[in-house]
Amino acid sequence: MQIEQRVKRYDTEDFLYWLRNFPGQVESAVELGRQAQIERPPVNRIYLGGMGGSGITGDLLSQFLYDKLTVPIRTIRDYQLPAEVDSRALVILVSYSGNTEETLSLYEAAQQVGASCLAITSGGELAARIKADPSGQLLTIPGGQPPRASAPYLFLPLVFWLDRVELATAPSSDAVVETVDELSQLVEELDPSVEENPALSLAGRLYDGINIIYGSQPLTAPLALRLKNQFNENAKMMAFANQLPELNHNEIMGWRQLATSQEKYRAIFLRDRSEHPRIQKRFDITAELLGELVEGIDQLTGRGESRFARFMSLMLYTDYVSYYAALLRGEDPSEITAIERLKERL
Repeated sequence: MQIEQRVKRYDTEDFLYWLRNFPGQVESAVELGRQAQIERPPVNRIYLGGMGGSGITGDLLSQFLYDKLTVPIRTIRDYQLPAEVDSRALVILVSYSGNTEETLSLYEAAQQVGASCLAITSGGELAARIKADPSGQLLTIPGGQPPRASAPYLFLPLVFWLDRVELATAPSSDAVVETVDELSQLVEELDPSVEENPALSLAGRLYDGINIIYGSQPLTAPLALRLKNQFNENAKMMAFANQLPELNHNEIMGWRQLATSQEKYRAIFLRDRSEHPRIQKRFDITAELLGELVEGIDQLTGRGESRFARFMSLMLYTDYVSYYAALLRGEDPSEITAIERLKERL
């Protein structure tokens, strides 16, 4: 079955639309952050609470701004805040739907200790509660799409708002223009109608096995975790993610089991030219050692001159890979029945 036939058969809710709209979403998200009428509270640290496609915002934000932040950011994926959170902290609550129960619980916990609260959501209960809170602040983003297809809306407004309130340094206007141009070209190159499609070819090597995804601090580690999540939700397949240099101190020993496993394993390395020289060497050695145990290793890099372009283009490219893996597996990339059933039982 040709890939365009698979799109018609399996992509019942047009997930492809959100991939094609990714460049426009980036432009819109940047403007949301630049124009956000949100005051800077007197804080010395930030806690970002969220789950799933919303929670990955904390990882993207803290790592993309790794050397640009003037306050630390910690991601919380739980019902409770750490004991050190107090009135000097900013708690950013990210829930695309506004109805994530863990995030709502974090909001209540933040109120109890007098922390400043900022909600990023398209609506729901979280928006209603923040609007009724005289001290709460709200950044509303467009609704109607899957959270995992909304990373730019969840992540980029915060980047540019933090720059405006002098808590971080955002990409330049030139970098934004370059990024949108690169993303627009990628959308054309990776469309199902394109015969020589590298994302589809990669998905063809990956869709019937278990994928091990490795990035590095600071830039590609959160993208490795995000790709793992996209394989899980979009393609309904197992995948694992870790980062260098940490995995060289522990996970490397777990590889021994791969030699006797009946499963098909492949590795994906997410790279960037800004890597520390020792990380570059670690990737080379890791590839040499792991290459003896897996069926193959694919190394991916973002494209563009700016760090912003490379980061966002690698995000979009890997989203296409997970989308095509879903279609090749005969899966609907929008369907998340198991997650919905669990929520119902809760």
